[in-house]
Amino acid sequence: IVKTSPLVSNSNVRLSCSNASGSTQASVNLNVPSPVITLSLTSDGRTESQTSGTHGFNIRSGADVRVDWISTNASSCTIDGAASAKSGSLTLSNVSAARSVTGICHGNGNSSLVTFNIVAVPPPTVSFAVLSPQDDISVSWTSNNADTCTVTSNVYGEVSTDLNGALFYPNRSAGTYTFTLVCSNSSGTVSAQGGVVITVPMPTANLSINRTSVAYGGNVTLTWSSTNATSCDLNHN
Repeated sequence: IVKTSPLVSNSNVRLSCSNASGSTQASVNLNVPSPVITLSLTSDGRTESQTSGTHGFNIRSGADVRVDWISTNASSCTIDGAASAKSGSLTLSNVSAARSVTGICHGNGNSSLVTFNIVAVPPPTVSFAVLSPQDDISVSWTSNNADTCTVTSNVYGEVSTDLNGALFYPNRSAGTYTFTLVCSNSSGTVSAQGGVVITVPMPTANLSINRTSVAYGGNVTLTWSSTNATSCDLNHN
């Protein structure tokens, strides 16, 4: 004779048989495994799955989050505070504030629990300035909520990966100098650009002589000055 029945907890099954000569017994232990839940969160193409513990999950502010779960050896499950099927999915729409999602399944006197703490990360913001006092260049920037930042220049290439910073380039030659700041996090990317044009003014020259008429073989004194010049040449004929 074979007898079967659904098992939801550990059991000990005993069999007793008897006749005119006496009785005998046999027994077996039946073990039902503990429940296990796998809870998965997906947002913007990124998925994370866990079977126990508490975990963080950063998303873009305003994004949708799909919650999937599947369980084994469970008699009941609760997802996000509501009684649910032993497997399924739901969608959290337009998540723009921090919140938690918990999945718990019960069975055989035990439970399996997973919690995700969702953080809706706002996009980064930046402040960027490029200034040119005379022929110097000053670059400064700050960022908020950024994970990475990069500053590049049309002349110098990549010049910094700091989230906040300042750079100074003294005595630059004439030309156009542009700088671009790009900062990113899981919610997006923001950029800012600034530039300066450095021009070199025309040189000036001043020449004076202590006398305009001199006897043959006499001496004169010449005095000169210049501005914005890189070289000067004095000659006479």
